[in-house]
Amino acid sequence: MKKIKIVLLFLFTVLIIITLIYMFDFGLDSGLLTEQPCKAPCWKNLIPGQTTEDEINRFLISLESRDWVIGNERNTSFGCRIINLKYKPDSMKSATFELAIENGRLVMITSLPRNVHPIGIISLWFGQPESIESILGVGPESNSYLPMVFYPKQGMAFVLNGDDHNPGFIHPFMMMSVIYYYQPGTVSNYYLAEYSCEMGQEEASQFSQKQISRFVRPWTNYGKVEVFTSK
Repeated sequence: MKKIKIVLLFLFTVLIIITLIYMFDFGLDSGLLTEQPCKAPCWKNLIPGQTTEDEINRFLISLESRDWVIGNERNTSFGCRIINLKYKPDSMKSATFELAIENGRLVMITSLPRNVHPIGIISLWFGQPESIESILGVGPESNSYLPMVFYPKQGMAFVLNGDDHNPGFIHPFMMMSVIYYYQPGTVSNYYLAEYSCEMGQEEASQFSQKQISRFVRPWTNYGKVEVFTSK
């Protein structure tokens, strides 16, 4: 009887997730939930840490020009190639993506999706995050609270639209504004992929350790979390 209940609970959970996939259109990031064409951190068959620059070039050629705009492309002083893409198949809001290539291999994909969705959908699929970066940016005119949750085993990180007036409170209905795809491993993989193209590997490695020790904490649960101030 217990086994039957477990199976029924599993099927019910799967049904909920499938329903949510169709309710919340993740657009070009829908592979996170459908695992099509491959599992995270795959995006349109591009996989950080595996996809080569030649494969990316073929991918760019394959894009339908009427829906895609290949924007500015730049090379950093540390030998990285950064490619900006925009997807706008209609008059609605566009989706923006950035591909970062280092030493001939894709290291990070940054997605600014057309539609924002609650982080709770990701939690239903991947489980709870492993860690969180909770920083309140203090500026001359206003404060900005944009917490980030990490799923390093899946090679994923999500920036959330935090409440500037109530920093430190995280709930499953908080919307995601930025999605990062990077090589799975540890949280430091995210920081290295994010900063090595602008700092170089050695400096980025030192910087990532400082950031993690200062601002990143293990995930406990939704609710109140520790907030750090960055000026």
